[in-house]
Amino acid sequence: MKRSIFLFFLVSFFLNFIGFGENKNYPKEYISNKPIQEVWDKAHDALKKLKYEIKSENKAKGIIITKNVKLLNGLEAANQLKKIAVLPTNYTTLFEGGYYYLEVKIKFLGPQKTLVIPYCYIKGEKVTIEGKKKLVTLESNWNVEFRFLNQLAILLTGKPLPKKYRNFWDRNLEEINIH
Repeated sequence: MKRSIFLFFLVSFFLNFIGFGENKNYPKEYISNKPIQEVWDKAHDALKKLKYEIKSENKAKGIIITKNVKLLNGLEAANQLKKIAVLPTNYTTLFEGGYYYLEVKIKFLGPQKTLVIPYCYIKGEKVTIEGKKKLVTLESNWNVEFRFLNQLAILLTGKPLPKKYRNFWDRNLEEINIH
C-alpha cells in the first residue's frame, strides 16, 4: 500500500515537472488588423455570445470587465475550477466554491492594428484544515481567455485562432463548459 502511494506521488511529481498537460502555446494577446472601434464592438459581441454580462467598461482606457460568474458549490466546485485554474497540487486542499470574471484590455496600435489582452481573475473558496472557508486567488490556466480570443477571432476574421493555439489536445471548445 505504501509503495503504491509512493509511486503515485512520484509519477505525479514527474508529470508536473516535465509539464505534462500544460499548454505552453496559449495566446496571451491577439493583434487584429482591424480598427479599434470594430474590435471594441466585436469584443462586446464575443462576450455576449459566450454569455458574459458586462459589469463595467471604460472605452477611453480600453477596458471591459465582466460580472462575476459564480461556480457551483460543494464537490463540483473543484471540478469546475480545474477547467479554468491551476489548482495547487496539495492533496489536502479542498475547494467548495468560487467565482471568476474576465477583464479585456483593448489598445490602439495603429489605424488598422489593435491589441487585445484578456485576463481571467479567479477566486476559489478553500476549506482550511480547521474547517474554515477562505477565498484564495488562483492562477488562470488560460481556458477562459482562449475561448474569448477564439470567439473574437471568429467574429473579426471568420476563422478561429490558428491551430497552434488550440488547447487540451485540440479539444472542441464547446467541451469546456464553464457556465
